[in-house]
Amino acid sequence: MTANNPAWLKQPLLGLLGGQLSSTQVGREIAYEAATKPIVYIIFNENRVPSSGDLDFIASVLNHQSEYIGKAMDFLVQEIRRDPQQFGVATGDVESIVSEAPVSGPSFTFYLDGCWCISFDTGKFKIAEGDGIIVNFEGENPAEFEDISDPAAWFNTDTNEWVEC
Repeated sequence: MTANNPAWLKQPLLGLLGGQLSSTQVGREIAYEAATKPIVYIIFNENRVPSSGDLDFIASVLNHQSEYIGKAMDFLVQEIRRDPQQFGVATGDVESIVSEAPVSGPSFTFYLDGCWCISFDTGKFKIAEGDGIIVNFEGENPAEFEDISDPAAWFNTDTNEWVEC
């Protein structure tokens, strides 16, 4: 392992993450980033080291990442069809937006409280312009989406911490 890899990170997860992580600390939180495609982030409080259960879950998701990206896209398509206005989509434009993948550029973020999400850096609808959109998961299923066009939605400047899903 390289100097940037934390002691808790073991194979086979290290192999899934490309063998190298970089870390950044903001407040009490530490974010580990793997320069893989898609990018993977593991974020946790400095007082808690990931358990083997946390690492097993992350590895399981990454081993099936195409399936989860598909679930997230299907969820967004369903939500756009249900209420296009919340996405800034005119009712008449819904089918053209969802006829092909409505988002691209996925990255995975895992928090050690069981929360995790897939962020898409681009989308074919208004609220995904600029910063993209997040789909939060509960276990293996999409639960909600977040409009991240407003940075206050994902970073708390008062506490200097990331807002968890």
